[in-house]
Amino acid sequence: MNIDLEEFHAAFFEEVSEPLTGLEDGLLQLESRPQDDELIHGIFRAAHSIKGTGGALGFTEVAGFTHHVETVLDQMRQRQLSTTSERIELLLQATDALSSLIDAAKGDCAPPDNLDELVESLRRQIM
Repeated sequence: MNIDLEEFHAAFFEEVSEPLTGLEDGLLQLESRPQDDELIHGIFRAAHSIKGTGGALGFTEVAGFTHHVETVLDQMRQRQLSTTSERIELLLQATDALSSLIDAAKGDCAPPDNLDELVESLRRQIM
């Protein structure tokens, strides 16, 4: 039995816009509702969905980058990290980069130039 991954890839690219939008919209709402646990959980779930599906379909760069975003969000939802405007801004920048990374996986463009810098900034959040 041959599985055509192209069909799954096409479905991922079509459906990933929903969790990406949820991630960005949630982060924008979080600026005015930083203590909203349900909102933080929803943002985390969106990132988790992108990471899991991307990884399962072989988009390792998407999954790896999203893992760093997810780690920061997980610590925020567990109240190990505070929800600051600076942290939200970093996560919004990471969301933009993630969107570009997904476009690169489609073959629409090159990966963003600032990925390494963003990964380092995300890592510094949890140290």
